[in-house]
Amino acid sequence: MVAGMTVRFSHADDETKIREIAVLLGEAAADRKVDLRESIHRVFAELRPDPRVVLHYIGDLLTSDPALAPTAPAVESFVRTAVAATALVETLTGDPIVHDDPDELFTSDDLLRIARVRGEVRRAIFSQPMLSSSGVARALGAPPTNREAARSLRARGDVIGFPHRGGFVYPAFQFDSAGRRVWPAVVRVNRLLDACHDPWGVAGWWLTPDRILDAEPFRLASNPDREVDLVAAAEAVSQDVG
Repeated sequence: MVAGMTVRFSHADDETKIREIAVLLGEAAADRKVDLRESIHRVFAELRPDPRVVLHYIGDLLTSDPALAPTAPAVESFVRTAVAATALVETLTGDPIVHDDPDELFTSDDLLRIARVRGEVRRAIFSQPMLSSSGVARALGAPPTNREAARSLRARGDVIGFPHRGGFVYPAFQFDSAGRRVWPAVVRVNRLLDACHDPWGVAGWWLTPDRILDAEPFRLASNPDREVDLVAAAEAVSQDVG
């Protein structure tokens, strides 16, 4: 694929990933109907290489092949941004505070601070349009008295639901009321991220801007063309957590 190139990689997997990236981006560049930047996002989401390793080699690999050379500026620009973002995260993260005694972990001030952060997150979630159990039933084409429909979906982890004033409320973006169903992408992502056991955390993911998706995920839930992207982004998160 890349004639006349002799480069050294720290690991065989690095070479495989980078060459795979070059092939995929070369194919994308040859197809005028494909948005190159979106292709770059998707490739990085699926292969998850170390941006610093890619940046070290990708320029030479791309420019050495006439078919791939047109992609080099866009790819290098994106990878440099990814490297800068990684460095910024590492800088802001700093070093962990390690304790040998679990009793040292929390003070009353810590508990209040954590409660305040959780409250702010939940307030942001509750600022989104919500449906009651009756509203979910209506959205699914069932009688409004059928609260079992919402309960079953929540119990399976198909949808996110939050306890509120003796009942449950459900973020409205999850439902396709015209099609009388839950959006397929919502079901796949919620199950993947275990919404049944961590509804607040999963809701936070849906509402937080994602770098790869270039949007808040919930805004793409109704777009069938972005279902694969949503699932890939959710898989990346689940792999990081796991």
